[in-house]
Amino acid sequence: MIVVALLAAADSGKLARMDGATYPAALTFAATLASAFRALLT
Repeated sequence: MIVVALLAAADSGKLARMDGATYPAALTFAATLASAFRALLT
């Protein structure tokens, strides 16, 4: 489950970065999504 959550977070960070977000904003978005996704899976 942890691997899936990390992969989803990495993909969302990449998509946020491609959308024009700065690196800190993309990392924050990815961390938030990883936390929410991990909570959903548990």
